[in-house]
Amino acid sequence: MKHFLQRIVLLLLVTSCAAMSQELIQFDSPETKQRYQALIENMRCLVCQNESLADSSAALAGDLRAEVEKKLRQGSTDQEIIKFMVARYGDFILYEPPLEGKTLLLWFMPALLILFAIVFFILYFGRRPPVTHPVDESRRSRAAQLLRDESDNEQG
Repeated sequence: MKHFLQRIVLLLLVTSCAAMSQELIQFDSPETKQRYQALIENMRCLVCQNESLADSSAALAGDLRAEVEKKLRQGSTDQEIIKFMVARYGDFILYEPPLEGKTLLLWFMPALLILFAIVFFILYFGRRPPVTHPVDESRRSRAAQLLRDESDNEQG
């Protein structure tokens, strides 16, 4: 009975901690909540780098989510919020940075790497002569002798 109660207390503790980590933000309309979700899902956590603001549990991500919420409550448009965040943190905060001169390499690097790999494999493996194994003269004469002996046995 003692172990059962300990497990229940532990389960309650774990679930209450998980519930506390979820942000309980109330918006005045479902549209504002959807805008908030879309914004924080399309912005990168600057600490985690591979997680969105929505998924990150880093303290900075919480601060950035609060900033987005504040801007929404002030009546800012999505573009104004994105512009504010980019001005403050750079294009890196966006999962999809704008296509402009300074981000061209970022956008086209995957395609360039694939193209480079294809060209490399074509040049490296496409023009190589077939591999021949050198045979020393003693093995060559032994093979010729075996072939002669076999042809003599077939004729006789």
